[in-house]
Amino acid sequence: MDNNSSGSQVYQRKSNFSEAEKELLLCLVDGYKDIVDNTFNDRSSMENKVQAWDTIATQYNSFPCVRTDRTPDQLKKLFQNLKSRARRGAKHTEDHIPEGRGVPEDIVDHLHEDRWEYVEPTPPPGGCVDEAISMIKEGEYNPIL
Repeated sequence: MDNNSSGSQVYQRKSNFSEAEKELLLCLVDGYKDIVDNTFNDRSSMENKVQAWDTIATQYNSFPCVRTDRTPDQLKKLFQNLKSRARRGAKHTEDHIPEGRGVPEDIVDHLHEDRWEYVEPTPPPGGCVDEAISMIKEGEYNPIL
């Protein structure tokens, strides 16, 4: 945030998420989907969700290939947007995801499988994000938090 000549604050817009960064987030959230997609709103569940998003953000920002550090709220918003796009995209296919409370158990898997169709059609990610994703999927990624 900077000040302009009139003294008011000007917000600096962060760069958009790359497709590789979106894929990385989906892989990280996959390990916490039981907590993140929990529909209960009691105090314990909400504290678990906040802690899970904090952990996801810490892990996400620990990768050297991430261009811009993101807050837990930014990552949560991106995940919500990806789920929404997947639902909208699924309405036009035979794999309709019903609207309603909560998220179907397989939504993260559905996003993984069909992300290029429902997000933005681009080639798969490359470089260090590929290595990070394979480490996460194989259970070899163990950050020291």
